[in-house]
Amino acid sequence: MLIDVGMKVTIVTSDFAGWLKRAQSSPAEFGEMSFSRWSCGCQDADGVLFPLYHSSSQWAKLREPAIDKELEAGRSLLDPAARLTHYKRVLELAEAAVPLVPLYQVAILYGARKELRWTPTPNESFFINRMKWEE
Repeated sequence: MLIDVGMKVTIVTSDFAGWLKRAQSSPAEFGEMSFSRWSCGCQDADGVLFPLYHSSSQWAKLREPAIDKELEAGRSLLDPAARLTHYKRVLELAEAAVPLVPLYQVAILYGARKELRWTPTPNESFFINRMKWEE
């Protein structure tokens, strides 16, 4: 479909270790487009936005001082409403710059037997020590 809209693409697959190494390299080495996933078990906007958008991050390909400033302001505050103001601004600036395009949200599905007593956590963690088996 990318070719249909006039983009020249070369699809390259890799093992995960190789992908990580290239993802943390320069855009010239990694390419201008990739398909990957991102999540943060911390359940805080900073855990997603800072690594993907701040110019000091090895993951960010964008260098935008206005975004850096908002991210730094947001992570320096404790008041949730004040932090939200800065993170909303980050998203507005990122929307204008389009450094990445979120395409989907992964749904986590678990299967278990009725004897297993366990409640999944919303942060994608899988704590086996919080499970117990009842006959």
